[in-house]
Amino acid sequence: MSNNEKEHKNKGLNIIFKQKIKFKLKLCQNISNKLKTGETNGMSEPSYKAFSRCVKEYDSWYENNILFKNELAALGVLGYPSRSSIEIGVGTGRFAQRLCIPFGLEPAKDAAIVAKTRGVNVIVGKAEQMPITDQSFEWVYFIFSLCFVQNQKKAIEEAVRILKKGGRLVIGFVPKDSPWGKLYAKKGKKGHPLYRYAKFFTPKQLDSWVESLGLKRHETISSLIFLPEEEPYPKQPPVEQLIEKAGFIVKSYINI
Repeated sequence: MSNNEKEHKNKGLNIIFKQKIKFKLKLCQNISNKLKTGETNGMSEPSYKAFSRCVKEYDSWYENNILFKNELAALGVLGYPSRSSIEIGVGTGRFAQRLCIPFGLEPAKDAAIVAKTRGVNVIVGKAEQMPITDQSFEWVYFIFSLCFVQNQKKAIEEAVRILKKGGRLVIGFVPKDSPWGKLYAKKGKKGHPLYRYAKFFTPKQLDSWVESLGLKRHETISSLIFLPEEEPYPKQPPVEQLIEKAGFIVKSYINI
């Protein structure tokens, strides 16, 4: 092989090598972007599969738990919903049972089985694509579940779709910037089996998402107005206003 032929061959190999490097870099960048946005397409399992693996442990947390009782009191300020109500991400049915919410949507089948034993009529499905017809319910709840949804805005859109005109959307959540939100986010970064899936948000972010769909802010209730390290936790009445450091906030919106 002549020197010209060798030089030509080497140039061709260099071009192929550079193209492979560019392709790999582009592939890595695409994967990185998808991980940042949560669009993993199977590269990371959805949170409900993690919940399915620890249903008993998750459900037992509620037994004689003062935090649960305080959270129920905050939700109770809104009054009891009509029989036309549903909780999205009903889990094992702890809140639905105590609040007399007759219907629930739940993707984790093992959790749904437990919720049914508590008298909840469970529909198996995901929040981003609810198998429910338009304007079916007068009250739609998310209680701690919205932070575990992969596409939160889509889930809210779906909730509004199934909500009747004049109906109420109720969202109970841990605020991102509260001491409790920071604690759970820290646990998630350390690999907590459930909190590693959580995407917390602020009250302002939530208002922006919901109001962009035409709903009107109605009520705000705050609870867990103490620090996570302040054990034993007290029984505490809810406060009917926004308190930024609160560990649990309930916001309701009217579908006008």
